[in-house]
Amino acid sequence: MLKRFLFLLAAVFCITEISSAQNQVSIAENTNQNAGYFNTTELSFSKGFLKENTSFYTGLQTINGYRFNKHISAGIGVGVDQYFYENYNENGYKTGETYLPVFTDMRVHFGKGKTQPFFSQAVGYMFCIRQLTEFRDSEYYNNIGGIMINPAFGVTTALSEKTALNFSLGYRFQEVTIKNIPYYYYNSYPFYQSVTWSAHYLTLKAGLTF
Repeated sequence: MLKRFLFLLAAVFCITEISSAQNQVSIAENTNQNAGYFNTTELSFSKGFLKENTSFYTGLQTINGYRFNKHISAGIGVGVDQYFYENYNENGYKTGETYLPVFTDMRVHFGKGKTQPFFSQAVGYMFCIRQLTEFRDSEYYNNIGGIMINPAFGVTTALSEKTALNFSLGYRFQEVTIKNIPYYYYNSYPFYQSVTWSAHYLTLKAGLTF
């Protein structure tokens, strides 16, 4: 009788341990679901929303990084942004400088299912790679770009096991520094200054994650 009891107790213990191990494996698999390298490529449109800023950017960016699990990912991004500003003399917009943004990107997805909301935070620097036409070959008014910060909220929808469609709306803080601005002359020698200005934009993005 005692042997039967001990055998039954051992069997229950083994079944419990196997079940516990299976649960731990299941939890680990769920935690690491979708882990791996990814690429996100997006089109963007940024419009100044303050009264004194009517300028806008159009751009393309690509992000390569690592997805730690189904909720958190981080990567490095690079893109091209074209700046447009209002030409009051001709009642329209004129093409401005071209910038190369380089930035870090972190995203946090919420919930479960095919469609998930997410929060993203991009921080980086925009390098001016094409000056205004009138200053392109000049030693004056040298645009060196500036800091960019772009938090956003969005929605991602899975199109397949490894592909998703993303839409987001965010806020973009942008600084631009212009160096070698002559502000007065003394005995025909110019004195220079640097000016940094900042602007605020609403940003729309749409793209795909692979």
